[in-house]
Amino acid sequence: MTVDVEPGCLVEVDTRHLERILVNLIVNAERHGRPPVTVTATGAGADHVEVRVRDHGTGIPTEEIDRLSERFARGDDRAN
Repeated sequence: MTVDVEPGCLVEVDTRHLERILVNLIVNAERHGRPPVTVTATGAGADHVEVRVRDHGTGIPTEEIDRLSERFARGDDRAN
């Protein structure tokens, strides 16, 4: 896994909450995607930092994208 943080990225956050989000995204990328997994953080305006977790898997089927924010939603694992 590669982590790349743009110099000067600074944000005030609930660290436990951010850690939980990032761990979930990274574990999902490693479990369901394909290497390499990369994490990047870049400045996004004066008051924001954009964090991306990317893998090189096939991605999420278009028909499942709307469900991503539903609690306990799961995709179809048959393709993996």
